[in-house]
Amino acid sequence: GILFLLSEKALTSFATSIQSDVILIIFNIF
Repeated sequence: GILFLLSEKALTSFATSIQSDVILIIFNIF
């Protein structure tokens, strides 16, 4: 229910933040 939706939102936002961090790190290396 609501808990599942909240956890899913948290996971997706967490994943997108990690993706942007990885992209920034890659751009900083090259």
